[in-house]
Amino acid sequence: MVGAFKSIEPLVTQHDEWNRDVKNRRDPVAHRIPLYLPHAILTPEESRRYGELRQQHIEEVAARNFVASSAAFEAMRRIGKFYPYFFHHPEEAPIPIYPTIPTDMAHVVKISKALETALAS
Repeated sequence: MVGAFKSIEPLVTQHDEWNRDVKNRRDPVAHRIPLYLPHAILTPEESRRYGELRQQHIEEVAARNFVASSAAFEAMRRIGKFYPYFFHHPEEAPIPIYPTIPTDMAHVVKISKALETALAS
């Protein structure tokens, strides 16, 4: 590091292991595959019902029946169960959201504060 940033090098390099882990888990530049967080996991029966409601929603919108289309859409939203995992690659195991997100945010905040301090001085 050079100049003003030399003073924060120890503060930034303490996050090197975390940075390598993030790149292994989900570096979008390296993998070119974005993380996917499904809003719900559906059983086969729920999937069939979701498809029916989706078709109903489309038909009601086309008929300009917005009350019924909203009701169908709301029913779609209630189907399934949230599964708190990121899916990164079809051949890799899912990654739990927690503690991933809070841990990652803690590192980002600490690095940002170190940079802000260096830039302000």
